[in-house]
Amino acid sequence: MSCMLDSPHSEKHMTEEHRTMTAREGKLKQHTRNDHMESSDSALLQRISTAADFIERVRSNQQQLAAELKSHYDFIFCGSGSSGSVVAGRLAENPDVSVLLLEAGGSDDVPSVMEAGQWPLNLGTERNWGFAGRPSPYLNGRSIPLAMGKVLGGGSSINAMTWGRGHKNDLGE
Repeated sequence: MSCMLDSPHSEKHMTEEHRTMTAREGKLKQHTRNDHMESSDSALLQRISTAADFIERVRSNQQQLAAELKSHYDFIFCGSGSSGSVVAGRLAENPDVSVLLLEAGGSDDVPSVMEAGQWPLNLGTERNWGFAGRPSPYLNGRSIPLAMGKVLGGGSSINAMTWGRGHKNDLGE
């Protein structure tokens, strides 16, 4: 004769206890997930707000600088790629010199430049000079396109920071 006991260790209680624990665990996980989502949403909104403020400061600064162009500069840089921008910026730290940084292309304030994942959309556009290497017998006569930026930030703005070594003849001795 078998007897089913209704004790805390019986199958009936274990199943109910397990269900209760599972439900509590689910609520806790959902609560934690919601807290994490709220925290990440808040952090994301903060980053977006900070980025928007920065973009607005840059636009305002560029408009102000364009309105204040002079007829004479101590240093003029043609091309606002990474290196031209860095050197021009360093020289501009000296209040005794005037520096002008020119760029043949337009603004970098477009989604295909500002959003890194969209960099391929810049190739073959007005933001690319469209240069290509010489046809090479080592490439079955093909020439390789060279993405050179015609935009604020130069090649760094359009080619996902890919670096191409310059030819030794282009470098000083």
